This record gives sequence, structure tokens and C-alpha cells, in this order.
Amino acid sequence: MERNRALGRLEEVSLREAWSDEARDFTPWLLANADRLGEALNMDLNLKQAEYAVGDFSLDLIGEDIATGQRVIIENQLERSDHRHLGQLLTYAGGTEPAIIIWLAQTFREEHIAAFTWLNSLTGTDIGFFAVEIDVFQIGDSALAPHFTVVARPNEWERTLRQRSNAEVAPRKLLYQEFWQQLIDAVAERHPDWLNARKAPLQNWIVFPTTIKGVHYAVEFASDGLQVGLSLNSRDRELNAARYAALEANKDAIDMALGNASHWIGPRSAWAGFNVFREEPAAIENREEWPALLDYIIHQQERLRTFMSNSGLIKNLQTSPTS
Repeated sequence: MERNRALGRLEEVSLREAWSDEARDFTPWLLANADRLGEALNMDLNLKQAEYAVGDFSLDLIGEDIATGQRVIIENQLERSDHRHLGQLLTYAGGTEPAIIIWLAQTFREEHIAAFTWLNSLTGTDIGFFAVEIDVFQIGDSALAPHFTVVARPNEWERTLRQRSNAEVAPRKLLYQEFWQQLIDAVAERHPDWLNARKAPLQNWIVFPTTIKGVHYAVEFASDGLQVGLSLNSRDRELNAARYAALEANKDAIDMALGNASHWIGPRSAWAGFNVFREEPAAIENREEWPALLDYIIHQQERLRTFMSNSGLIKNLQTSPTS
């Protein structure tokens, strides 16, 4: 073991050295690197569009929390927080009705953190305000490393989402949320690289990100059973069709990898892709069956992810000529 290994010094770098212009440099970078911010927020973010029109104004970024499908809006500021950006953010929120509102700044004034704390106390569990500070670090001549620090968030955000009352949410949706939370917790322990999300959705489906925007591993309680598969939901229909064709050409190999015949939807539906149904019935109401369902989901995802990687198919989807 080396005892005299040279250690570098972590130095802070000006944000403008990394991104000289907020609109032309930082916003496009964040659009393409949403996972960096997602790690700090414990979310899997899918940022869909920059400079999103809200009346006569333009919101920096709009997207969604992949796990829950909730709308996310982001306002960027490469300086200390100011009143103008706070006003803009609230204006954009009124025009987009998001569930998650994120303000990025170099540093935050105490008054703005207090404002977000107050807003979070008013909005309950349906809307969350997040303030995130941006830093950039470097060791010697290394590449610049952005770092995000959450300085304001809803109190007990994740716990309160799991404890909504029956008066607010249908009992069946609460069952889905409880089951997905157990799945997220199990995945976080066994495969922590699969997702950043730590809060569970209320709907009957959940998706896990891949390395490719618009391509997700999916799990759903359908009317005829539990299914695990791959979903395509790029806003580019031609790109979806090209990816669907690349996948469908490997149908037999996918069936062999997953141990069952796959079912296909697409390529021009609301979402496209394939799934495999669990042979035995699966009812969300049957809690005693949950451990077996969780094991099945994780096992099938392991098989699918291994096949997609070893076959090079996931890489082919990334390098599609139309992407």
C-alpha cells in the first residue's frame, strides 16, 4: 500500500470560467447533464426544453421528475440570488403549474432562503420549492467539476409524500406508492447506480432512467398483470420509430434474455417499447405477495440491463443516426 501518495488541493473556480454566459452556456449544459443536479436532489430529472415560453417571457428549463411524472421548472442564476429572479420564478410557476420549483444560484441571500421556507410551509406536500447553490472545483489541472448544494427544500419532503391522508389520495394509489417506495429502497441497497429518486409515485407505473434521454426501464401494474420492460418516449417521433425498429429486430434475443415472450407497443403510440408479463397473477392489494414481486422486478431488470449492455443494443440506441 502506498503511504506517500501525493494529494492535490481542491480549489474553487469562478462559475464564469466554466460557463461564460448563463443562457448560451450554462442552461444548455444543464439540459444535457440533468443527472448532475438530480443526484443532489435525490431525483431522476428529465429536462425537456430550454427557454420555454411563458406568455411573453422565457423559463430557463422545464421537464419532469421521471419517477413521479411531476412537472419541474428551473430558473438559473450564475450570481448571488436577487429579487428579480425570485419574481420571475413565481411568474413562471403561475404559468406552468409545476409540482417542483428549482432556483439555481451561485449563493443565496438569507432573505430568499427564508422566502422559500415560507412558501414550502404554505404549499403542503403538493408543491416543493428548492434552492440550490452552484460551485465549481478543480484539483491542479484537472477538469472542472460542478457541484450542487441544496440549501432550501420542503420540510420532510420525502416522508410527507408517503404519508398523505386517505382523504387526499385514493387508497389504491397509496398502495402503489407504498409498494414503489419498497422497490426504490431495495434498488438503492442492491443497485444504487440504477436511480437517484428517493420518493415514490402514486400511479400504477414507475420508470428508471438509462444513459439515454427518452429511453427508460419501466415497471407497471397493468389490468392483466405485472410487467417489466423498456419504454421509449422521446418527443421526436422519428427517433422513437428508429429506436423501436432497432429493438424489434432483436425481439427473439430479448425474449430469450427475459425468459418469456415480449409484448410490443408502438412505434407511434403515446409511448412505445416492449414489456414482459409475470406469468403468475399480481394484485397490488395482496401485501403478502409483495416480497416476491419485488424480487421478480429486480431480477428481470438485472437480466434486461445485462442483455442491453452485453449486446451493445443500448449503445446502438444512443448512436441512432437520427438522434
